[in-house]
Parts: sequence; structure tokens; C-alpha cells
Amino acid sequence: MIKKDILKIMGIGTIVLIILLTFWFSSKPGSVSMGQSDEILLKLNLISQYDIDAGTPEYYHWRFLIRKGAHFFIFLILGIGLALVMEEDVEKIILIIIILAVFDEVHQSFTGRGARLSDVILDVAGGFTGWTMVESLRFFFKKSNEKEREG
Repeated sequence: MIKKDILKIMGIGTIVLIILLTFWFSSKPGSVSMGQSDEILLKLNLISQYDIDAGTPEYYHWRFLIRKGAHFFIFLILGIGLALVMEEDVEKIILIIIILAVFDEVHQSFTGRGARLSDVILDVAGGFTGWTMVESLRFFFKKSNEKEREG
């Protein structure tokens, strides 16, 4: 019982953190957001400053992957948090993920950036993947515990 309460508290903390991070990221103008992506790519040594300055195909490839990967990953963490808090309420979890994904895109459109349906789809896919991961672990451990009790 205590483990379940701790997981719920961790889930609530995760949800709040992801919502705040999403709001913060989407409040940045396009130039700032691109600069943040470029900094990450440079720190990971995936590209060089020359790639950025020259606009090489490698730069655009990695920038695309890092930016779209961020959408998926942030919402994957959100899906994990929601699964920890709401457990089996799948419809509400998916609805919350969709609402937050749409809100994120609409919010960033006020900063001069575009709102993209493809980003909403990535967000929802990430959130659903996070939820699926938690539910898969729950299923695995439930089956494992049942086998232990039988044997």
C-alpha cells in the first residue's frame, strides 16, 4: 500500500513538472527554441558549428530528430506520470494527453511559431507509449506475483 502511495505522489510530481516544462518550452520564440536545439546538438557532438552556419543536410537531419524526439519524449514521461496516478482510466488519460498536446501547439502559436498537427500526433503517441510501458510492467508483475502464489 505504501509503495502505491509513493508511486502516485511521484506520478503527480511528474505530471506537474511536465506540464510546466511544456508550457515553458512552448513559450519560447522560434529563434530561442532553435538555439536550444542547436546547443543540445553541439553538446552531444552530433554536429559542429560549421554544420549550423553552412546549413548542412546533417544539421537539418539532427535538428529534426532532436526537435521531434523532444515532443515524443516529454509526452512519454507525461504518460508514465498519468498512468501512475490514474491507473486504469485509459479514456481520461488519453483525453488529458490530447488536450495538453493541442494546448501546447496553440500556446506556441502565440510566440510566432507554428501549430502542427504532426506535433500533436507525436505528443499523443509519446503519451500513449508511456502509459503502455507502465501498464505492461503492471501486467508483468501481476502475472509474476500470481505465479508465485500458485507455486
